[in-house]
Amino acid sequence: MATYSYAKLSERDLGLLRIGGTGLGNLLLTWAEFVVGTGKYGLTPIAPTWPQFKLGPFARNERDKRHYRDLFLKAPGEVSGIRKLKLLSTLPRIPVADLANGSLPGSIANGRGLLVEFDNAGALFKRILADHKFVRSELLRITRPKHKTGLEHDFGQSISVHVRLGDFRVESLENPISWYVGAINEVRRDIGSDLPVHVFSDGDDADLGPILNIRGTNRIGFGSSIADMWALSSANILIATGGSTFSKWASYLGRMPVIYPPGTLYQKLYLENPVSEVEWREGESFSSAFVEQLQRRLVVA
Repeated sequence: MATYSYAKLSERDLGLLRIGGTGLGNLLLTWAEFVVGTGKYGLTPIAPTWPQFKLGPFARNERDKRHYRDLFLKAPGEVSGIRKLKLLSTLPRIPVADLANGSLPGSIANGRGLLVEFDNAGALFKRILADHKFVRSELLRITRPKHKTGLEHDFGQSISVHVRLGDFRVESLENPISWYVGAINEVRRDIGSDLPVHVFSDGDDADLGPILNIRGTNRIGFGSSIADMWALSSANILIATGGSTFSKWASYLGRMPVIYPPGTLYQKLYLENPVSEVEWREGESFSSAFVEQLQRRLVVA
C-alpha cells in the first residue's frame, strides 16, 4: 500500500490533457504546494498534467496560447504513463488538509492505497512563503533547458517591467500605461540615472507605445511563459502588474525590489526583507527606506 500525491491543476483533468484551467502563475501555486507537501509527508508523487486546452487565448489572438505542453520535464520519482492513468482512475482521493488533520478514510487500512490531492484554492503564496529556496530549486530542475536562457541575460543596472494586458485588468488603475510610465520615471529620478528599461508584455506595441517611447526602453521576451518568468526573476528592479501571479512568481523567485500599483500588494512575499516590496501611487514619492533598497541593489548588480 502506498500513499500518492497529485497536483489538482483544474477540474477537468483527463490525465494526459486538461480542459480549461488558469494561467501558469496560478498553476504553479498548486504545483509548489504539491512538491513541498510530497516531501513533508513522504508521499509518492504522480506527475502533474501540465498540457491544457483553452479557447480564450485563441479567440483573443493572444501571443501565449497557454497550452503548457512543452515547458517541464517529469521530475525524478514521479509516476507517469499508463500507471498514472490507472492510479488516477482507481485510488480514493482526499484533500491534503485531511491528511494534515489525520482524517484518513478506512480504505487506507485495507491496502487500497490513497491519493492526496493538492489544490491551492486561493491561498496564493501563504503556505509556501518560507519554502522559496526549495521551490526555486525544484522549478529549475523540471524546467526544460531551452526555457532557461533568460537566466543568462544581464539585467544588472536596469529596470524590468511586466505589463499584463489581454483579458487582465488592474481595478485600481484608470490608465495602467500611464502608471507604468510614472513608475519608471520615479525610479530613474530617485536613482539619479536613466537606467535601461526592459519591457515584458502580452500587449501589442501600439498599446505599449507610451512606455516604449521612453528613451532607453526596449521590449524583450524569451519565447515562452516560463522562460519569461525566469528572466523576470533575474530582474534588478521589477515594476509589476498588480494582482498578477506571474509578477508575483518573478518576485518570489528573485527577491528583488518590486513596485506594485496601489491596492494590489495584498500578500508580501519577502519574510526576510519586507521593505523591498511597495505599492506606488502616481504623484507620490518612494519612501527613503525603499530608495535605499534600490541603491543597494544597483551596487550589488
